[in-house]
Amino acid sequence: MDVSNDNSKNNLVRDKEGQLVGQIDENNPRVKEVIDKLREVYDPEVAINVYDLGLIYGIDVSHGKVKITMTLTFRGCPLGEIITYMVKHQVEKLDWVKEVEVQLTFDPPWSRERIKWENIRNSSSKM
Repeated sequence: MDVSNDNSKNNLVRDKEGQLVGQIDENNPRVKEVIDKLREVYDPEVAINVYDLGLIYGIDVSHGKVKITMTLTFRGCPLGEIITYMVKHQVEKLDWVKEVEVQLTFDPPWSRERIKWENIRNSSSKM
């Protein structure tokens, strides 16, 4: 899995063939609002939010429509439907959002390298 991070905070995720699976432009104010909502959705098995856990591969925002490309910690996760429902439901709470699409992918598979430990440490130190 290739996760490219450049200085513009435009995170790219590519599959094993090198095709772009998703990207997250953290400089986009609307994308930041979506990320804030995603940080309110926790994977119940590990008690880390889905964004900092690294389950979110892409966020595309266009004219009130939000497409989220994400994965789960493993294929066949028994909580997968619940987690994807919670992701969709949280993002729909944003007043400018008209439609939310959640697309699941398992290529590339999730791995621990995707966890944003720095964000987790910073948020726990504020408590």
